[in-house]
Amino acid sequence: MEQNNKRPDIGFVWRITDDVLRDTFKKNEIGEVILPFVVVRRIDCILEPVNDKVLAAYNNFKDKVADDKLDPILRKATGGMKFYNTSRHTLTSLIDDAKNVGINFDNYLNGFSPEVKEILKNFQFDKVVARLTRNGLLYQMIRAVAALDFSPERYDNHDMGYVFEELIRISNEQSNETAGEHFTPRDVIRLMSAILFTPDKEMLNKRGIIRTIFDPTCGTGGMVNLGKQFIFDMCDD
Repeated sequence: MEQNNKRPDIGFVWRITDDVLRDTFKKNEIGEVILPFVVVRRIDCILEPVNDKVLAAYNNFKDKVADDKLDPILRKATGGMKFYNTSRHTLTSLIDDAKNVGINFDNYLNGFSPEVKEILKNFQFDKVVARLTRNGLLYQMIRAVAALDFSPERYDNHDMGYVFEELIRISNEQSNETAGEHFTPRDVIRLMSAILFTPDKEMLNKRGIIRTIFDPTCGTGGMVNLGKQFIFDMCDD
């Protein structure tokens, strides 16, 4: 069975650290800054192809229907995605107006659907942004992150899982913590998948069989993605 053991290029972490964050953030704080920005950039890249449709739908219906009716209209405009952004800004467009980057970035973040806002709230992203702003680094940070290409064509969900895990690992190393305390290593997931699914190989190969995979503590998505891939590879043998 073929296994995908490639690792992502995370050199951007050190470039952003050297060019933007050094002398303002301690080493053990770097992950707290870069990780949420990478999440935002990933979402930004995913939404890029549908932003115009969402914004058109928002401008057309925002004063005509209630918020609870507007939400499904905007989701439909994405073509079935679970999140959207109604702002006229993107991370890329923000770098065209350095003078107003703070106001525009706030507008951009407020344009996200509730699910994304909740994620950023759990990151305490507002505190990160406030500290960058106080130190005159917000524009530089946005410019550095906007230069990263995390589009689905370049990084599928499996690859992004690696990126997030590498960021967590780096952050934990700087904090003298163990990465395994925060995510399950890929080799362990493969072993778990083999133990769980191999006994059911014959049944899973039958036509019409539908099974779901559920990870109640899903973080980077590695366990779900590798479990799914293991089943596909096993049934292709």
